[in-house]
Amino acid sequence: MSLARAATRALELVGKFDGHEVADDLNEWTKTAVMGVTGQGVLGAAKDNYGGEGDLWSFVVGFAKVEVDRETGAVEIQHYTAVADTGTVMNPRSLAAQLHGGGVQGFSLARSQKWVYDPKWGVPFTQRLYTAKPPSILDVPLDMKAGAVELPDPQNPVGAKGIGEAPFGAGVAAVLCAIQDAIGELELKRSPMTTDLILNQLEGSPQPVKVLTIDV
Repeated sequence: MSLARAATRALELVGKFDGHEVADDLNEWTKTAVMGVTGQGVLGAAKDNYGGEGDLWSFVVGFAKVEVDRETGAVEIQHYTAVADTGTVMNPRSLAAQLHGGGVQGFSLARSQKWVYDPKWGVPFTQRLYTAKPPSILDVPLDMKAGAVELPDPQNPVGAKGIGEAPFGAGVAAVLCAIQDAIGELELKRSPMTTDLILNQLEGSPQPVKVLTIDV
């Protein structure tokens, strides 16, 4: 089937697959998100109902200590610790590198890497690394620790699990939560938590953006 035929067939089915009909077992948040783009094209929203037996999930908990300058909004990450539930650790040094590297990558999403797109055409306004700044050595705390719970996974003969993207999410969440703890409860739950948003929170000024409820 050619791409043109697939597109033609999709348009024929758009009445059913344009968001007006969704599965009953969807999460209410998912249903709300679908409503936001209903009728704008072909879309699909479904719940994964496959069994989870055999999945080897890894988990990482991150802890960050930050210092926020209440006059300038500058943030210094003073300490970061990550602990992983990744089964039997095969290479402790490699695990620590993964936990630290993923955590540092998460710091950038928490603080500086903001991706902006044209709302009509989807063209990215963010260009290159100087407008979506990754962390440098100056953004990394000197005090970083890593560890593991060392509980063998029963579904793997050697008891090990992978450790891929989980450290990234832990780094993002830990820094954002630490900033919120330092400056007070935020109405705006989003990343990156840039300096202007921090200053607005400290000064009681309105934020220029709203909470994201629909991801198109």
